[in-house]
Amino acid sequence: MFRADKVADAYICKVTSVGQITLPKEIRKELNIKGDDFVILEKIGKTYFLRKVGIEKDILKKLGHE
Repeated sequence: MFRADKVADAYICKVTSVGQITLPKEIRKELNIKGDDFVILEKIGKTYFLRKVGIEKDILKKLGHE
């Protein structure tokens, strides 16, 4: 028997003229992203992944980015 499970959500975000995007509320809520938080864009192969900065926050502090 074939069972079609949901494997992904997709969101379309508009890019501003200065390269900014607004993360949809659902994503911000799920990742617990608030104003002034940092996110990481990771490239694996030809795909980019977004995640909230965790332990890397200590490194950003040392570099003066926070």
